Amino acid sequence: MISLQLPSRLALWVAICRFVLLVDRMRHRYTSRMKRYVVSFAAVLFCLATAGCIGAGMNSTLTPAGPGQFPIVSGKSLEGEIIELPTHLNGELRVVVLAFEQEQQGLVDTWIEALRPHISARPYVQAYEVPVIYEASAAYRFWINNGMRAGVVSDDARRHVITVYTDREAFFRELGVRRESVTTMLLDRAGAIKWRFDGAMTGEALNGLLAAIAKADAAGASRRAT
Repeated sequence: MISLQLPSRLALWVAICRFVLLVDRMRHRYTSRMKRYVVSFAAVLFCLATAGCIGAGMNSTLTPAGPGQFPIVSGKSLEGEIIELPTHLNGELRVVVLAFEQEQQGLVDTWIEALRPHISARPYVQAYEVPVIYEASAAYRFWINNGMRAGVVSDDARRHVITVYTDREAFFRELGVRRESVTTMLLDRAGAIKWRFDGAMTGEALNGLLAAIAKADAAGASRRAT
């Protein structure tokens, strides 16, 4: 049996995803027979790339939740679970790092890594990475989901990466975000946005987030005590 090491699998997945994206964009030029050949070829590459996979998920509708609220959308975690955001996120407080381009992965990682030691002793605070991608075909969603899954080894990390395929322009308008950089938000259980920051993590921004977590935590403790 052919066994690929992780770096090789990732390189192969990048090639596969680019290939499938090209096919998706040019699908109107292919005959039915050619499409079958393309699918068969991609399936063989997939078997080489990884021993397991998750489904394609769905293109999500976007339901506005009102001013100061995170809109309702559905996504698929890298563990394969369909999750409605923000309703079904774990934790009383949720840090959500929104990303819109592949090149922003480094910015996302910086936020998550900087935050981890501060919330490790606070199980009621959960951090999520949420890539927001344009609506796409099932084949494209399938390869993107599994390409990302191949690059994340930890089951816990996979549960905290949720990919959303939706009308991005509507998403941008609803939250007032831009595709040029990541946006980090602190949400309470009701989906209210308690804090937000657009851009790369800085010491000042991290301190602002931690202060917002402490403030929201104190408010929650006061409510629980009454």
